[in-house]
Amino acid sequence: MLYFRAKSEVEIWCQANSRRLGAILSLSQVWELSKRWYSDRMDSDFRGRALESALAIFRTLGLTGDFWAA
Repeated sequence: MLYFRAKSEVEIWCQANSRRLGAILSLSQVWELSKRWYSDRMDSDFRGRALESALAIFRTLGLTGDFWAA
Protein backbone atom coordinates (compact mmCIF):
# COMPACT_ATOMS: atom_id res chain seq x y z
CA MET A 1 0.00 0.00 0.00
CA LEU A 2 1.32 3.38 -0.98
CA TYR A 3 0.09 6.81 0.07
CA PHE A 4 -0.20 9.79 -2.26
CA ARG A 5 -1.75 13.24 -2.00
CA ALA A 6 -3.46 13.21 -5.39
CA LYS A 7 -4.42 10.85 -8.22
CA SER A 8 -1.99 12.70 -10.49
CA GLU A 9 0.87 11.64 -8.19
CA VAL A 10 -0.28 8.01 -8.41
CA GLU A 11 -0.30 8.20 -12.20
CA ILE A 12 3.21 9.68 -12.25
CA TRP A 13 4.49 6.97 -9.89
CA CYS A 14 2.88 4.21 -11.96
CA GLN A 15 4.43 5.52 -15.14
CA ALA A 16 7.86 5.95 -13.54
CA ASN A 17 7.76 2.41 -12.12
CA SER A 18 6.12 0.65 -15.08
CA ARG A 19 3.08 -0.27 -12.98
CA ARG A 20 -0.55 -0.52 -13.97
CA LEU A 21 -2.90 1.81 -12.13
CA GLY A 22 -4.84 -0.17 -9.52
CA ALA A 23 -7.50 0.91 -7.07
CA ILE A 24 -7.25 4.33 -5.45
CA LEU A 25 -8.95 4.70 -2.08
CA SER A 26 -9.27 7.59 0.30
CA LEU A 27 -8.01 7.18 3.86
CA SER A 28 -11.60 6.93 5.09
CA GLN A 29 -12.28 4.10 2.61
CA VAL A 30 -9.14 2.27 3.77
CA TRP A 31 -10.24 2.69 7.39
CA GLU A 32 -13.74 1.32 6.68
CA LEU A 33 -12.31 -1.60 4.70
CA SER A 34 -9.81 -2.46 7.43
CA LYS A 35 -12.49 -2.36 10.14
CA ARG A 36 -14.69 -4.80 8.23
CA TRP A 37 -11.84 -6.96 6.96
CA TYR A 38 -10.14 -7.48 10.31
CA SER A 39 -13.13 -7.33 12.68
CA ASP A 40 -13.30 -11.11 13.14
CA ARG A 41 -9.65 -12.11 12.66
CA MET A 42 -9.05 -12.70 16.36
CA ASP A 43 -12.11 -14.92 16.80
CA SER A 44 -11.03 -18.40 17.88
CA ASP A 45 -13.13 -19.99 15.12
CA PHE A 46 -11.81 -17.77 12.29
CA ARG A 47 -10.58 -19.94 9.42
CA GLY A 48 -10.13 -17.46 6.63
CA ARG A 49 -12.57 -15.61 4.47
CA ALA A 50 -14.58 -17.21 1.68
CA LEU A 51 -14.48 -15.44 -1.67
CA GLU A 52 -18.16 -14.46 -1.50
CA SER A 53 -17.63 -13.01 1.97
CA ALA A 54 -14.73 -10.89 0.71
CA LEU A 55 -16.71 -9.72 -2.31
CA ALA A 56 -19.65 -8.83 -0.05
CA ILE A 57 -17.39 -6.62 2.06
CA PHE A 58 -16.12 -4.88 -1.06
CA ARG A 59 -19.67 -4.35 -2.36
CA THR A 60 -20.92 -2.88 0.92
CA LEU A 61 -18.16 -0.28 0.66
CA GLY A 62 -18.89 0.47 -2.99
CA LEU A 63 -15.63 -1.14 -4.12
CA THR A 64 -16.58 -2.53 -7.50
CA GLY A 65 -14.97 -2.98 -10.87
CA ASP A 66 -12.27 -5.26 -12.22
CA PHE A 67 -9.82 -4.64 -9.39
CA TRP A 68 -12.33 -5.85 -6.77
CA ALA A 69 -13.73 -8.77 -8.78
CA ALA A 70 -12.91 -12.42 -8.25
